[in-house]
Amino acid sequence: MIPVILKIVNERNLVSLMNDTKWKKFAKAITAQEELEPFVRSKDITDEIISGFALKDWGFTDYNPAIIEWVDIDPIKRKYVGRLAPDIEIDITGYILNALSESNIPYSKEGEYFRVWGYYVAGQVPKFL
Repeated sequence: MIPVILKIVNERNLVSLMNDTKWKKFAKAITAQEELEPFVRSKDITDEIISGFALKDWGFTDYNPAIIEWVDIDPIKRKYVGRLAPDIEIDITGYILNALSESNIPYSKEGEYFRVWGYYVAGQVPKFL
């Protein structure tokens, strides 16, 4: 592990659940059908800022997946129709659950979102599904 990441993990007393191989396997599963790729938000261990919901660069070209603390996945895919019409909403829960199961990924339900955990704080184990 990269020394600066290891330092943060140790300082924050984080327990790792994922590795590069698991992230890449999950990325392949969650992007298998481009039209169903969900919007996600994430939090990195190196930052306290939580990103807004958007499509993710699952190719990990711009960053190391080892810094991902968690990723929330929105089970509702919204398609913009126009200013005067409401967005079309498609429930992609089955698609997400299939990707999680196929990849054998630890996740929990946080409100209406599915959360994939890269790390959790020792002693604060999420309720995994």
